[in-house]
Amino acid sequence: MSEETAMLSKEIAKFRLYPNPKVDQCALVVIDPQNDFMHEKGHYRQSGVDISHMQRTLKPTKKLMNFCREQGIPIIVSQHQFRDWKTDGGILCRVRPILQKGGLRTDTWGAEFTEELEVDPAREWILPKARLSCFYNTQMELLLRSLGRNTLIVTGCLTNQCVESTIRDAQFRDIAVLAIEDCVGTIGGVMRHPITKKEVVVSAQELHEASLRAVMFGLGDVMQSDDLIAELSK
Repeated sequence: MSEETAMLSKEIAKFRLYPNPKVDQCALVVIDPQNDFMHEKGHYRQSGVDISHMQRTLKPTKKLMNFCREQGIPIIVSQHQFRDWKTDGGILCRVRPILQKGGLRTDTWGAEFTEELEVDPAREWILPKARLSCFYNTQMELLLRSLGRNTLIVTGCLTNQCVESTIRDAQFRDIAVLAIEDCVGTIGGVMRHPITKKEVVVSAQELHEASLRAVMFGLGDVMQSDDLIAELSK
């Protein structure tokens, strides 16, 4: 490796993209904090999925939401649901047997928000969606522009699915992204290796970190909730 290449490799993503965030520029999105993802009696857990990596986000997310409420930072809570996997569920349901069997169905307990976060439709903005990104066929961009917000604080699940998809769509729209590491979570399991095609067990943490590394490459900043609260409190 040449000295020039070594220098470039050291500087590829070590700096903050969006330092010094401002309260009056921020909005918080909480992506799909629903019973089927988060609750012990929800569809994912009842199907044998380890949801602990997602559950670990609830306490810091609630703290961050309360802070945003106190500071007047708008909170948008997305709700992923569909009527039938064969029709409005889309391609994700066609390739995910777990969603063919149940979960996230419109007007069911599983599609409702987990009680821990105390989501109030009279106070928060509720954003229905039926695809991974919070921006696809929703009022997300219109809402952010109307609120005069150009910085999106991203929390929720799954890190490498709806969270990363939303982050990418925000960046495409020139919206600054602050991804909150302890407030986003995912699941692990058996996957095919992308090169060898062998079946391997991948942990939630591995997928989580891989996704956040991709975010840090140029899509947004990755922070801890307490650090963000401290910065916005200055």
